[in-house]
Amino acid sequence: MKHLIFMFFVATAYIGNAQQTHTKVNFIHGMNGNSQSLTRIHNFFINLQRSDLINSTSFVQPVYHESALGIGYTAQNIADKIFGSDPYYYETPKKIVIAHSLGGLAARKWYIDYKMSTKKDAYNGIITLNSPHLGAHIASVLTNEVTRAKFDNSVKDAIYRITEGASSDSQGLLSEFVKDPKFQIIYSGCEFLGFKALNNFTNKIFGRLLDAILQQFNASDYIISNIAGSQKVLTDLSVGSTVINEINKNDIKQTTGTYDTKVFKIAINGIEKSPQVFRMFGSSFYADSKKGSYELFNHDNDDYLLALFGKLSATFDARIQALDPSTNEWWRRKGFCAEKKAKRDAWIRSKDYLENAFHTFFLVEMGLLNISTRPNPPIFYPNDGLVTTSTQKGFPGAIPILIEETNHEEIKNSKETAYLLRAITNGSCDQLNRESPSHSAFFKLFKK
Repeated sequence: MKHLIFMFFVATAYIGNAQQTHTKVNFIHGMNGNSQSLTRIHNFFINLQRSDLINSTSFVQPVYHESALGIGYTAQNIADKIFGSDPYYYETPKKIVIAHSLGGLAARKWYIDYKMSTKKDAYNGIITLNSPHLGAHIASVLTNEVTRAKFDNSVKDAIYRITEGASSDSQGLLSEFVKDPKFQIIYSGCEFLGFKALNNFTNKIFGRLLDAILQQFNASDYIISNIAGSQKVLTDLSVGSTVINEINKNDIKQTTGTYDTKVFKIAINGIEKSPQVFRMFGSSFYADSKKGSYELFNHDNDDYLLALFGKLSATFDARIQALDPSTNEWWRRKGFCAEKKAKRDAWIRSKDYLENAFHTFFLVEMGLLNISTRPNPPIFYPNDGLVTTSTQKGFPGAIPILIEETNHEEIKNSKETAYLLRAITNGSCDQLNRESPSHSAFFKLFKK
């Protein structure tokens, strides 16, 4: 009898805990991310809980998962982490996942694996942020020996072209960063008197140092080791990979050929009208430097690297103007010799390449621009600076929603993302209401 009473209380406690929360929202970060990658969005929802919720909802603290060993391993790791921290997770009536980038593919793989083993749903609602549902071109490039070697050579060539001005005028570059008055006096004196020895020496040191670095540096090795974490995950992310084909195939009901409508799906996709190479990098650096602060920021204010190069370009322009032979200052005319002209032209080429050709190079290597269409105009594929919009929308059965002027890194931190998620969860997203009222009703967590 005592045993029966004990079992009754255990079962009651289990059911009570399982039904305590009506809805659970889990956040899944992307490749090489961490538990803080989506903390801004998580905290945004926590702050919104001051508003009236339709049902009891738990916005679960984002968890860290391993992504370096491939999508399949990541999916299992996510499942273990979520269930390990919440034994009643699968008993929750409504389960929603918000996932960024690779996290969206891993979440889909988790759903498929759990469905096949239990005949139950791992979740019944998912929102992906810029996930490469059809794969990423750059991953395909880095997993092919021929294209990977070409990519490495192209990156090295780009670095040499960007640093051409510095290689021919290393003292001039140093003068922009070394503000010590003694150095400035020495540099100005050498320029005025036409001394070449010091400049030639620093140029040689700079050139040898650059050569030594580039001989040891491979862009693909750096990306695989420090960004992707392994060759395996890039293989999985390649266009048409085995695991991506499996995920997309199993997202369709095999008996009817129709999309699995038991899961409500939204594919949020970002697009840059004029993608800026350094804006995306700047977004990532900003996020890394603000781990302790979760305020949302305006994506127009994070072009740190572009601002740096803009400042340097302006300085170089001023130096070029100072060497203009049309000036009336006799000492400037006298100083305008073939050597100075060569320096000026090298800086011009570096600046022009950085502002124009380098951007084209980056887009081509990422598979976002096709220039092999001559004499026809190049083909530009709308993208978020890393993956095309078409692959972000390639989620079978999902409602695609666009956020303009938002790149792959900004999507997880921007105000635009927060405002869209707020509209989705309070039923005020016009596109969702228009295209799928059932989706709008499912994702509605807050009263307007």
